[in-house]
Amino acid sequence: MTLILVRYLESIASKSLFVPTAKESFSHELKEEVLEVDLSKLYAQVYVDEQLLKQNIRKLLQQKPQFTLKELNETYPINKGLSEVVVYLKIAQNMKNSYLDVQRDEMIVEDEHGERKRVRMDRVVFVRSGEK
Repeated sequence: MTLILVRYLESIASKSLFVPTAKESFSHELKEEVLEVDLSKLYAQVYVDEQLLKQNIRKLLQQKPQFTLKELNETYPINKGLSEVVVYLKIAQNMKNSYLDVQRDEMIVEDEHGERKRVRMDRVVFVRSGEK
């Protein structure tokens, strides 16, 4: 058994170690790239009061059995741009008595700087509970 072990160790020792074929050259220079990022937009995010928007929906549902987001925009103008539209969509998604209609609506919304934008999207319909 010792003879087998000795021959095994000799065979392992006779093999050469791995030698890479090509040498890599590394530069010791550090290349620094300076990127300037305007973070003011990050801090100037638009705050949309979700509770106020829910209140607008409730008020209009007291006056009408159903209405669209476009009609809501005519009564309570969207003045925080697409951010406000997205919050209305989130509210509609979480409501049991609202749905999307395949018919498209087009409405004008204003952003916080007073710029007017045309929005074309599927019709969002809000319905008073028990109606539809």
